[in-house]
Amino acid sequence: TSTQLTKAMSAWVGMDVVLYDNGEVDQTTLAITKNCIEATQYLNDSWDTHNLASEGKGVNCYTCHRGQPTPPGSWMKSGNVNSAMESWSGVQNRLMVGRKYTDSQFTSLPVDALEKLLLDGETIKVTDTESRVDQQPGDPTWQNAERTFSLMNHQANALNVGCVYCHNTRAFYDPTQVTPQWSVTTLAQQMSIDMNQTYYEPRSEIPGARIGQDRLHDLPHGRHQPAERP
Repeated sequence: TSTQLTKAMSAWVGMDVVLYDNGEVDQTTLAITKNCIEATQYLNDSWDTHNLASEGKGVNCYTCHRGQPTPPGSWMKSGNVNSAMESWSGVQNRLMVGRKYTDSQFTSLPVDALEKLLLDGETIKVTDTESRVDQQPGDPTWQNAERTFSLMNHQANALNVGCVYCHNTRAFYDPTQVTPQWSVTTLAQQMSIDMNQTYYEPRSEIPGARIGQDRLHDLPHGRHQPAERP
């Protein structure tokens, strides 16, 4: 019943969930709740090949929220942090939360890797099999390579695994020598881009939606919990 569902969802997200306009809930909260429900349905329906809802697994609110109103593994765009800086140094790790650098896992790697690769959908592949190649317009640069390093670092920490979970580290460049998990992870990357563009990024257009910590003008985007399966 709807009462049972509401009770379960409230426990999953650590706050009272209202599924309809009861005259007390504010419209912003109601709009975000609707967005979350649609996102969960979409994940279980359109991305069943990754989330395995047809096998009785799938995802629900708890998968991301872990009993908290704000998903503990969410991330935010760092655009306004970068805009105050000049040149390439502007995207080095300058985003701090609780006096700790976060988005590039405590390194000096770029903080905008997640938004560039898992929101904007820029290419992750930067490997070339030749040692010296003339740069052509549109080719990946060393800055792109640093973003890829940052994303790989993020994924390793999010899944609690190392490089060899997906790659043969003797031959990163060779797609015929990857592990089966590489395909699963590649699918998950495409799923993340789809979800960020379709559901999470548009939340910034909801009137009254909060803008998150440190005045970053974007709501959190979904992130895998530190386990192979959330």
